[in-house]
Formats: sequence, C-alpha cells, structure tokens
Amino acid sequence: MPAAKDFLLEGIHHDAHEWVVTLREAIGNLLPADLGEQWLRLTNVGILQENRCLSCPNVTRQLDMRSCLSLSVVDSVTGDNLTTVEAAIANQLRDEETGLKCGACGMEGSRQSNSLSVLPEVKSLET
Repeated sequence: MPAAKDFLLEGIHHDAHEWVVTLREAIGNLLPADLGEQWLRLTNVGILQENRCLSCPNVTRQLDMRSCLSLSVVDSVTGDNLTTVEAAIANQLRDEETGLKCGACGMEGSRQSNSLSVLPEVKSLET
C-alpha cells in the first residue's frame, strides 16, 4: 500500500492515530470513487465553531469537518491528566477567547465555543 510506505522507514516515530488515519485513507483510495467517499465519511466528525464578538452582537459560525477527532489526554489549561473520554471531549470543546478580528465592527477579540455537530457513523478508540 503506497500510503503506508513511510511506516516501513526505521528511525521515524509514528503513533496509532497516524496509522489509523493512513490506513483509512489508503482503503478509501483503493475503492471505486463512490464507495471510497462513503468509506471516508464513516469516521467524519463535524465541529461547529461559533465566534461571538466581545464588542458587538456579531456571531460567525463555521463547520470544521475532520477525518477523525484526535483528543488530548492532558488538560490544555491545568496540565492534569484526563482519565475519561468525556473529559477529553470536554477539553477539546472548551470555550476560549481568541484574538479574531470582527468582520462587523473591526474590533479584536471573540469568545469561541465549539460543539460536535456531525457525529461519526463509526467510532474507534486508539490508545
């Protein structure tokens, strides 16, 4: 499988997530086009990013489609270990302030909230 050839090189570190993503894409590429697209959509995750301007009522929304949801096992704020899938998802979707410039008023600063809006048809956990 050409997509997996990098995994045969010695001295290069790869993790389970990289392997699953590469394998998923390689299988999708081997199938006829319509089946390949269906295969790739099985694990797609959609995260809705909503940015609320801190200076005016403007809100922008953007759907971020990902081939899979990669979760950290360390809290991004406290540095504590996350011991459940629920805690890792909450950490990934945590609200945060950004320096985005508002398209309506031109001021910088927004509150970004994220939510899962498209769930995968197939779930896979790699540790």
